[in-house]
Amino acid sequence: MRVNLIFYQKYLKGLAVVTFPGTRWGARATAPQQLSHFRPVVIALVMGLALTACGSGKASQQWKLSDRTGPKGDAAWQKLVRSAKAEGEVVLYTAQAEDTANQLATAFKKKYGIKVRVFRAADSDLEPKIDAEAKTGNRVADIVGMTDENYLKNKAAGGAFVAPQGPALDAPGFDRKANTLAPHVLRSMATTMSYAWNTERWSKGLKDFRGLLDPKLRGGKIGVLAPFTPAVMDFYLYLEKRYGADFLDKLARQKPRIYQAGAAMSEGLASGEISAATQVAQVALYQAKDSGAPVNGGLARPAWAAPFFEGVLKGAKHPHAAQLLMNYMFTPAGQEIIANRTASVLPRIPGVATTADKTTTGGAMSASPERFRAFVDEFNKKFR
Repeated sequence: MRVNLIFYQKYLKGLAVVTFPGTRWGARATAPQQLSHFRPVVIALVMGLALTACGSGKASQQWKLSDRTGPKGDAAWQKLVRSAKAEGEVVLYTAQAEDTANQLATAFKKKYGIKVRVFRAADSDLEPKIDAEAKTGNRVADIVGMTDENYLKNKAAGGAFVAPQGPALDAPGFDRKANTLAPHVLRSMATTMSYAWNTERWSKGLKDFRGLLDPKLRGGKIGVLAPFTPAVMDFYLYLEKRYGADFLDKLARQKPRIYQAGAAMSEGLASGEISAATQVAQVALYQAKDSGAPVNGGLARPAWAAPFFEGVLKGAKHPHAAQLLMNYMFTPAGQEIIANRTASVLPRIPGVATTADKTTTGGAMSASPERFRAFVDEFNKKFR
């Protein structure tokens, strides 16, 4: 058990950004929720939070199929590819997990010979950097990937992004309209969350989230996350929509253990500190199982998932390479990397948990700061 846990903790360290970057204001809602050094897809075995150290530890499948780059495109597209190669590099600002971003960069360079310089950080760190570059005119980022819907919508309304182009974006199987958040901003994947349990502490397992209401799990045996980002709030609203408006009241009466970060909750589940948990990222769950941790989980239908978006920035220094990288993310090869063990935007992608069209949210991913703070207050009344 100890060996497995050490291995799992080591892996979790690499997951600390994936899944689910914080918003500009969400992490500051209340003092106990100030988690500046955690990344909400550390939420990763928890909600562990998004958006996606996507390797399952079985990279052979991923790399074996990494040449599936979809339609070749017309003469104009081939001219763009040549221009992209002449630029030689592209700068990606992303809230994806470090492992995922590095795999993407390696595969893209292998295919096109273009270096991808990756700057990985949470949304709350990326946003002021992007804004400062736009204000000074010293643009460094060419393409950006994040989860903050409010920020992306506001920037898109101000003309911060250019229209993405490429044969993969017009290929059969990709619903461009359904995956468009705002002008020129596209959903590239979604981080799925499930219920999970420690197989040694709760051998009967769970069939769905309602299993968390079993009286035998009362008294600190269930792990839940404090709502330190709007995404966590949205997940709780999803539970109420799916299982009834009183579901959180019932869950609160179970007297669960409240965690301030996904990493701690993940370790608690793997070590047996808790028997079950909510908001567990599928990618982290599979990684933990592969490492030998005694955990298992299930995915609801429809599954809750945190959408992740991409956009090519106006004024990019490497505009052609940025368009090529954007297109690559929406090919089968790109989806195998960035959507591994999560929800892909293309059908029939090996290694994904589901497809994005089969996921949903609680309807509050773009909630205002005021609504979020009100939810935090209500949560604290119920659970603390």
